[in-house]
Amino acid sequence: MSRVILLPPLSGKKKVADMSKYHQLTQEERYRITAHRMAGCTQAEIARLLGRHRSTVSRELRRNATRHDGDYRAEKAHSYARARRRRSRRGAQFSAQQMARVAQLLRRKWSAEQVSGFLARTGEMAISHETIYRRIRWDKLAGHPVEAHPHHEQPEAQTLPRR
Repeated sequence: MSRVILLPPLSGKKKVADMSKYHQLTQEERYRITAHRMAGCTQAEIARLLGRHRSTVSRELRRNATRHDGDYRAEKAHSYARARRRRSRRGAQFSAQQMARVAQLLRRKWSAEQVSGFLARTGEMAISHETIYRRIRWDKLAGHPVEAHPHHEQPEAQTLPRR
C-alpha cells in the first residue's frame, strides 16, 4: 500500500530536525499535521516532513487531541496550546511588602545593584538588579515613579573608543 503525501516540507526547514533551538509549533504546522494524518502518515513521517523531532509530533498529538472524541484537529489544537501558554505565565514573584522594602532602599539613593546586593547579603530576599530596574520602569510608566535619582536609570551599554 502506498501513501499519498499531500504537502512538501516547510520551506527553509532542514530534512533532519535541528534540535539546537526549540520553538513552538505554528498554526500552519498544526494544519500540516492534520493533513498528513488524514493521508495516513506515521508520526515519524510527519516529524520528518515538518523538520521536527518525532517526540514533538507525538507530544502535540497527545496533548491537543479533542476532548470528546480524541481526534486531532489543528484549529482546536492551536487554541488548546495558546490557552496552556496563557495560563503558564507566572504571577508576581515578590509581594507588595517586599517591593515596598526595595522602594525604601531606593529612596536612600541606592542603586538597584546596591539594593540587590544588600538584600542578598542580609538574607531578606534574592532579587536581581534587572528585576528592580524593570519594576522602576513599570512604576514610571504607571505614573508613580520612585524619586528620580541617576542610579535609577539603567545604564546604557558603553562602547569603547576605536583606536
